[in-house]
Amino acid sequence: MSTVATDLSGVVEDAAAHLYVWSLKDIPQDLRDALTAARLRETSVPGKRVLETIHRNVEIADRDGNLVCQDTGIAVYTCRVGEHFPLHPARIYESLRNGTARATIEHSLRSNAVHTITRENTGPNIGHRLPIVHWEFVEGWDGLDVKCVPKGSGSENMSFLKMCVPADGVKGIKRFVLEAIVGAGGKPCPPGIVGVGIGGTADYAMYLAKPGRYAQRRPARRRARGGAVRLAERDGNRPDGPRRRRHGSAVPHRACGHAYDAQSGRCQLPVLGRPSRLRPHLLDRRHCLRSGVLMASHTITFPITDSQEILQLRAGDEVTVQGHIIGIRDRTQMRIFDEGVEPPLDLNGAFLLHTAPNVRKLDNGCYEKICIGTTTSARMARFTEPLGAQYGVRAICGKGGFPDSVIESMASLGMVYFAIVGGAAALETTQIEEIEEVMWEELMPECFWKFRVKDFGSLTVGIDAHGNSLYHDVQTRANAKLEEILAKL
Repeated sequence: MSTVATDLSGVVEDAAAHLYVWSLKDIPQDLRDALTAARLRETSVPGKRVLETIHRNVEIADRDGNLVCQDTGIAVYTCRVGEHFPLHPARIYESLRNGTARATIEHSLRSNAVHTITRENTGPNIGHRLPIVHWEFVEGWDGLDVKCVPKGSGSENMSFLKMCVPADGVKGIKRFVLEAIVGAGGKPCPPGIVGVGIGGTADYAMYLAKPGRYAQRRPARRRARGGAVRLAERDGNRPDGPRRRRHGSAVPHRACGHAYDAQSGRCQLPVLGRPSRLRPHLLDRRHCLRSGVLMASHTITFPITDSQEILQLRAGDEVTVQGHIIGIRDRTQMRIFDEGVEPPLDLNGAFLLHTAPNVRKLDNGCYEKICIGTTTSARMARFTEPLGAQYGVRAICGKGGFPDSVIESMASLGMVYFAIVGGAAALETTQIEEIEEVMWEELMPECFWKFRVKDFGSLTVGIDAHGNSLYHDVQTRANAKLEEILAKL
């Protein structure tokens, strides 16, 4: 009789590294099928445009083996541990942490882990109590199941929690779910997937909503065993690998309601919870009419020198961008306006992209693009007016739009906001020819980036320089529709 020694810690570390990257590059087949069905039944022009962009993005990610979205999220693992599994949970956690860090370094993934107050980076997607691990212990079993669900903050800030009273009943739960979805608006990346958690304590109700979001519609699992470790993989026999679950919106209620556009990673194992409801997030943009003319298409080279190029745009128009765009994010603008540091580039007539890309630094000091996409703009709304007034910025691009509070100032300054489909980073990366300059590298990845682009877009004018906002119009109609629905509850 012979025995084979197995380095269980190493096996778990390898699994974590594999799962983390896998979950960022793949989309499960059931969601692909749902997106295809949505494309076929969609009738609005803007809705078709959004779904077609998502479809192209997935195709490009498959073709290039790239991340589907630049947001690598915070790694969240769920572990089902048998009571007879020979590796202690403390060692399991250590292996998951090491695997997360290794994957981040080896694949040049963007590191999202920062100190809550200082926003200083805490390591390769690790830090205090990071990654996050949820535990379930199984009596009479000797195995280990691991699932990885990277969680992007652009989705987490659309989380909602409500403590209902018994008198609210089921009607109160339904009202909260609907209000959470409509309130999230265009900020979560499409498509939206809604998960609901009801009961228990507030924190547990939030947790319950998550399995409901990424439960498989048609589970298909294959089990691979190595030593005493069992890792269940779905679609593991595919030549191009298993499929991962993409962005979603989760809403826990009753005790907790939380709508969140999650980077719900690949379900490697059996998943607990109710099946998720796929709700493709289609921006019901109006067909912008001006003097009887339908939306127009434009090609603009940035930076601009003629303000008329901006003033000719109307909400709903399509725009393709050439030339140079500047990448910025929260810390970049906080350094300028909160710390009083002058920007390192001339921003007059500039196009600013809200981004924090995945890049690889080369031996010559230059940066190679890996995956470059956009982030939620609303949280940076307070910087909009001073960017235009003090530095002459004329265009800002991101996802989710700006609140009504900035529309008037944008109009007075001759500024526009370009809407781009959230989560379509694989597609956007192909339209960026080169990273020409990187400044304030100590803020990585929230640096000052100068990109040279070709045929970037097409983008939609979400807010024009005349006080028109598609986001305002859509939200107004959505609120009216919500009232109709609530009246029927």
